[in-house]
Amino acid sequence: MTDDSPAERLRKLQAEHELPASAVDQLTTLQESVADLEQQRDQLAAELQKTNDGLLELTAELQDAERRYRRLFETSAEGIYTIDTALTQYDLVNPSFSEILGYDNGDALLEAVDSVADDVFVSGTRFAEYADRLRETGRLDSFEYRVQQSTGEPRWVSDNVISITDDDETVEGYRGGVIDITERKRKEKELRQFRQATEAAGHAIFLVETDGTITYANQAFEEITGYSAEEAIGTKAEVLTVADSNTSYQRFWETIPSDGKWEGRIVNQRNSGEYYHARQTIAPITDDSGEIGKFVGIQTDITRQVERERQVNALDRVLRHNLRNSLNVIKGRAEMAAEQTDNESIHAALDQILSTADELIETADEGREITRLLATRADRDTRKLDSIVAEAVADLQTRYPEATIETDLQAGASAVAVDSIDRAIEELIDNAIGHNDADPHVWVTLRPTEKEVLIEVVDDGPGVPEFDKHVFEDPERGDELSHGSGLGLWLVYWIVRRSGGELEYEERPAGGSLVTVRLPRACKPEPPHTANT
Repeated sequence: MTDDSPAERLRKLQAEHELPASAVDQLTTLQESVADLEQQRDQLAAELQKTNDGLLELTAELQDAERRYRRLFETSAEGIYTIDTALTQYDLVNPSFSEILGYDNGDALLEAVDSVADDVFVSGTRFAEYADRLRETGRLDSFEYRVQQSTGEPRWVSDNVISITDDDETVEGYRGGVIDITERKRKEKELRQFRQATEAAGHAIFLVETDGTITYANQAFEEITGYSAEEAIGTKAEVLTVADSNTSYQRFWETIPSDGKWEGRIVNQRNSGEYYHARQTIAPITDDSGEIGKFVGIQTDITRQVERERQVNALDRVLRHNLRNSLNVIKGRAEMAAEQTDNESIHAALDQILSTADELIETADEGREITRLLATRADRDTRKLDSIVAEAVADLQTRYPEATIETDLQAGASAVAVDSIDRAIEELIDNAIGHNDADPHVWVTLRPTEKEVLIEVVDDGPGVPEFDKHVFEDPERGDELSHGSGLGLWLVYWIVRRSGGELEYEERPAGGSLVTVRLPRACKPEPPHTANT
């Protein structure tokens, strides 16, 4: 209390003047009241100062929170916006939302968008659902729709929206948080397409855990193995194997992680117990860190192919040993008989036997070539056809000096073919010469087009015999093979087909025939240059 306070002045007044007792009592009471009021005043002042300090601190905290919210709003990777209650225009947008819609900044977006329904949403139906659900429930969770950017490019977004209300719970607008899910949608589409392709594939495709447990099987798996997807999923892949080979199959699964991709032929067992041959590929599926999570298996039923290979091998053994050996015996006996007789009619008959035996040996050799061709893998590679054709023509010209062979070969013409393509070309030209009893004239042309290389062999002979034409017209008609003049054209056909090409035949109006071989072109064309002989 200060020296000049009201209570102090009252005490001084009492001390300086003699006052009646009643006045003294009144002054004392007044003094006490004044002191109480001064104390209350001091307490109120302290409380007011504390409140003022609290308000200043709260204001600072609010300002800091506003700055943090603004910073969060401006730097958030999520696109944030507010929209009016009519859902017509945006009131506020952050930079991320502007970027999602393809604008440089929020002001440009707010100026450009007059109608959210027309300028932002791609689908009017989807906007109607957006608006109806917001008005009904006041919020949207992970609502997906397509927006159009300022350039017109569509993007997929996922939106979480809540209503903004006042103290009376009256809706004043809506606030949304958007993320761009275009990439996710693209991957989902690719996954759907991959799954559709997998289901439609003609190969059995299945997924296997690292312990060999099947987790997925497509339709072809069911058709090949006889196990439905429901039966297979959850079981070990060993269910497909022959009973006494489970141990080795288990080791097989254990070695894949260290050896990586595996390819090979296996013998499996269908649900019915039937054995079948398969070509199988097993490859690991890794995560982003390179760890193996699953394996994908692709299996092709090659049972019929294996059976055909065995039949071809059996035929090859017959042609190589039985038939050829027997024909050599016949030739040897006929030659011995010819040496022991001077009878001209017998000599003529023996000459016919020897000629027929030679033809049959040649046919057997061609048959062996075909069986070897069909029994081995077709390894295609780039072949320089200009050199191959030129060498074949040179050899045949030496062998048939009476024949005239003209060529028009473009240098540098290369095609994709099997390594026996030289044999096919030689056989075609030989066939053109051999079917002409007069002085044969053959033209050989080699010319590339944009996607293929054409080899054309033209002759002036009687044309291909009727029995051999079905090689070009209907190769599946093997019932007439025995009536043909040989297997040469069949050999050509299979070499060309295994090279990925086509064999065509055409009769020339002026006589003779045109045989065309079409092969896939191997590389870009070289500078034009023609070699003529």
